[in-house]
Amino acid sequence: MARPDQRAGGGMILVTGATGNVGRGIVGRLTAAGHKVRALTRNPDTVFDGAEVVVGDLDEPGTLRDLLTGVDTAYVMGLGPRVTEQVANVVRTAEGLRRIVLMSSLSVEPARGGVVARWHREAEDTVRRSGIPWTFLRPGVFTSNALQWAASIRAEGVVRSMTGDTPVAPIHPDDIAAVAVTALLSSGHEGRAYSLTGPERTTPSGQTRLLGELLERPLTFEEVPAEAAVRAMTAFGTSEEEAEESVRSLRQDGPFGTPLPTVHDLTGLAPRTFRDWASENLDAFR
Repeated sequence: MARPDQRAGGGMILVTGATGNVGRGIVGRLTAAGHKVRALTRNPDTVFDGAEVVVGDLDEPGTLRDLLTGVDTAYVMGLGPRVTEQVANVVRTAEGLRRIVLMSSLSVEPARGGVVARWHREAEDTVRRSGIPWTFLRPGVFTSNALQWAASIRAEGVVRSMTGDTPVAPIHPDDIAAVAVTALLSSGHEGRAYSLTGPERTTPSGQTRLLGELLERPLTFEEVPAEAAVRAMTAFGTSEEEAEESVRSLRQDGPFGTPLPTVHDLTGLAPRTFRDWASENLDAFR
């Protein structure tokens, strides 16, 4: 395990996406340990105990210069098709940044990972070219992705899976946060890309059965046909070719379904299962 090289009272750490599933856990862990944290959000009403909350937008470079002043370490997470531009806005604006931990995606690892893989490969390349020492986090499927089923479970008792019943090893967002904090605070992670998954292999139909068990009600699982999944992606502006490639990638048994020991190896913590996450968030499905 890498050795710590930042102590409480050290340099300022910027956390982007601070109100997200991962960002909130990063901020909480850093502030609890006494580190100086600047939490970036678009919501001016956000409050974090022990952190400096700043309002800004990765899509607006003019909002970034002041919030990057005095920052020497940053966790950066972009969103959607503009992730490369958002990451570029950070690295172009940063002065004196000595470490960047970038949220990427496990989708970059297969040779043909679809449009999401392309977005994240381009973002990684942007950071590499910046000359800033970097660490990439490449999580697979999040346990919290199941929240996309919450409305249909509440209304109909149905889970509709856009990825078919492809095996996955979903990772708890707070386990990603624990790895991010390790990379932010310890040496030895520069130039490393960490593939991150949860500890167990499961399927969307298996997750549906588990949610039904915990909710004590029967749930129905339905696979969305691949053609319908492609149409749904093209409705958001993705080309048909890229949508078809993405759907094929998401429906192949590969790295997304392979449990890896990375979380435990880097943090010493036992990664949490989908059952753990579902038990913590069961009210969202009631």
